[in-house]
Amino acid sequence: REVSLSLPTKNSDVDSFLKKTPKNFVVLNIGARLIEKQLTPDEYEEVIHTIQESGFVPILSYGPTEYSLAEKVASNTDSQLAPPTNLLALGYLMSKANAVVTCDTGPMHLAVAMQTPTFGIFVSTCPKRFGYSHPPHHALDAQAGWRSEFQDELRQWLRVQAENDAS
Repeated sequence: REVSLSLPTKNSDVDSFLKKTPKNFVVLNIGARLIEKQLTPDEYEEVIHTIQESGFVPILSYGPTEYSLAEKVASNTDSQLAPPTNLLALGYLMSKANAVVTCDTGPMHLAVAMQTPTFGIFVSTCPKRFGYSHPPHHALDAQAGWRSEFQDELRQWLRVQAENDAS
């Protein structure tokens, strides 16, 4: 299924943040409105390490109710918190990213609509029903629990994104 929106207009808060951010960054959207759709803090930290090992800078986005989770994860890793955003500013941030990694949330659909390569992690919902598996997107089925092999799947997907960015 194809989803597309016109790119949002510039956002001065996001632009100011991006001026201090390396060009090769991946947005990791932290949390979800429903707790059962989220990874644990330790699992988010594993994802951050994989993003870093793949040569990207992890930028953590979050909603108002996920700020404390994002702050906790950021304090335990070498990652950066994005500035607070509304929906349009989040879309703008995602449109500037090399890729987005997120659980099955509204921001996942926004990232796909921004035509940013998106790695969706489905913790409690069906990726075949709600995910995007056509390139450059990927839907990971983690309904049976997070496993370390998922890091390899993410690493391989990020490698493809890096190769596509280089060409």
